[in-house]
Amino acid sequence: MFVKAVNSIITRKDEIIGNFGKLTEEIFNTSQNEAQLEAVRVERREIVSRMEKLNTENANVAMDQHTYQDRFKQLSSEYTEVNKHLTNLEGAIHERKS
Repeated sequence: MFVKAVNSIITRKDEIIGNFGKLTEEIFNTSQNEAQLEAVRVERREIVSRMEKLNTENANVAMDQHTYQDRFKQLSSEYTEVNKHLTNLEGAIHERKS
């Protein structure tokens, strides 16, 4: 019985090695997460830019402060959510590479 199993493995070694290679590549491949990471970083930069623009507008133009605060809170909330997503992606990439 043992000899049959060993012979089966030996005759199928190329298939087994190929499947193992595909499996390890799938497990450790981070390219999709890295692409998402870059997109999230761009989104975060855009939010920061909008926050800066809002602050500049508030400093230079008489704005209703309630409106300003509401808009800033919304942008802050978006930033927090995007940052959480970014942290999760970075963790997933680190985990896959480890």
